[in-house]
Amino acid sequence: VLYHAETVWELYVARVVAGVGGGIIFTTVPLYLAEIAQDEVRSALVSLFNVFFTAGLLLEYLVGPYVSYWSLVWVSCVAPVIFFICSPWIPESPYFHLQHHYDQKAYNNLTWLRKGASDEQITEELRKIKESLEEAGNNKGSVMDLFSRKGNRNALLLSCGCIMFQQLSGINVMLFYSQTIFQLAGQFSLDPSESSALVGVILLLA
Repeated sequence: VLYHAETVWELYVARVVAGVGGGIIFTTVPLYLAEIAQDEVRSALVSLFNVFFTAGLLLEYLVGPYVSYWSLVWVSCVAPVIFFICSPWIPESPYFHLQHHYDQKAYNNLTWLRKGASDEQITEELRKIKESLEEAGNNKGSVMDLFSRKGNRNALLLSCGCIMFQQLSGINVMLFYSQTIFQLAGQFSLDPSESSALVGVILLLA
């Protein structure tokens, strides 16, 4: 859509599509990583998701000022295309297979994910996963529980409020138009493209 966009409305459509895709990614990827990771590396692995997200912004800042609009679109497509090609080889999580009572598939996938682990370790981890799934099933709630219970309602309002105020703060405008902002701000020792790249580096390190 971005490559063939010739009007502002086509860019709006592309932004909506990107927003929907981003929402799906930010929901499913951390969940998948949490389900396949070992306890001792789970938090670090999930944190890498945000690292790669900011690395993508940095790539745009580094490449964008020096190539055409259409070239930047092609550069931005490289990582998604590679992911799409490799996605058939991404294993389902053991949680998914156990939820659907595919015990052997869960065992095979967990064995692949835990290369070098003994059969006893694999069996023990599968047992813990089953216990957590059973506990989750016993405590299964409904969408209405988010609104009918005060604690859930407060948590929902707090989380949605944080996201809403983050977006309304103008962070996306600052990120997407950083080079233009630096151009309008006046003279700096760095040119606007270098200043934007510095913003990307700071985001990555943060």
